[in-house]
Amino acid sequence: MRRFFINPGRHDPASSLGLLLLRLVPAVLLIMDHGWPKITAFGVGVADPFGWGTSVSAGLLIAVECAGPALVGLGLFARPAALVTAVGLGLIALRYPWWDASFMPQLHTALTDSLARTPRYLYAACFAGVLFTGPGAFSLDRLIAGKG
Repeated sequence: MRRFFINPGRHDPASSLGLLLLRLVPAVLLIMDHGWPKITAFGVGVADPFGWGTSVSAGLLIAVECAGPALVGLGLFARPAALVTAVGLGLIALRYPWWDASFMPQLHTALTDSLARTPRYLYAACFAGVLFTGPGAFSLDRLIAGKG
């Protein structure tokens, strides 16, 4: 199991640089756009889809939109963090198709629902890519695993 959790994969320097960008850019954007606002205004405006209370829902959202991306960005336990983040974002996209529609207020049509899901699906696809490839050589997982 350690092999899966802390395995940077085998990559040349160029592909490791690409994986670094694939990890960092979505992680920073997701944290800034979605995770940080949930931390600073904990529980405000958070939906409660399962009836667990807004505090629990906000905590789970912070894990998916802040803690997971932070670990992926650092390349620390990147594969399990990418799994949790990708699955969480996919579930959010399926459950709340109107989330993120505010970035294009002029398009309140049927098209808006599918366009509004796009950022979540793109984030989920980036994190799924890290799940399958590993974080690359420029990661904390590589330092822990001791692989070149």
